[in-house]
Amino acid sequence: MPTEETSTRAPRGTKVVSRAFFAALEGVPEEQRNAVAKAAHAVIRDELKLRRAKTKAGAAKSKGRTPAAKSANGGSKTRRRTA
Repeated sequence: MPTEETSTRAPRGTKVVSRAFFAALEGVPEEQRNAVAKAAHAVIRDELKLRRAKTKAGAAKSKGRTPAAKSANGGSKTRRRTA
């Protein structure tokens, strides 16, 4: 009985990023390639965590803000004509 493989589509941009990663890794000497790949993976993971934390902090900060004060002309963005 043949088994079906379930294929999950990767998010948009995954192929481009992975190709760039491996292309850059090809410029590293073979002896160091494994260590460099692990270190780069750790740096990428940490950067993503940092960005997520910043986004969460920004969202929490914006929830606590009060609405912006209206401008002198009552909040209208159109100019009033003066004679």
